[in-house]
Amino acid sequence: MVGEDAIEDSGDYASTREVVREAVRDWKTKRALESHELAALKADIDKGLNDMVEGRVKDFAASRMIERGRKLLAARSPSARPKRRKPTGIIPYFRRMKKS
Repeated sequence: MVGEDAIEDSGDYASTREVVREAVRDWKTKRALESHELAALKADIDKGLNDMVEGRVKDFAASRMIERGRKLLAARSPSARPKRRKPTGIIPYFRRMKKS
């Protein structure tokens, strides 16, 4: 982890306030993107359910969908797979500040 002083000394930020402001801005952007992606997924699910109700889906097997999803996930590049990471962002930053 890069410390607060190291971040300011790098010359990218003039103050801790700027670091926090950019972290919050990045977090809001990421959250908005995730919200948009979730809304698109929900719309796709609704479309699929409507197709089933309207009789446009004749042969539905959940096990096939699950297997296909697993294959697609396995085929993704390692960088595209979700990773478990150490928490970063504004909350851990403030926790570290309290310990100091």
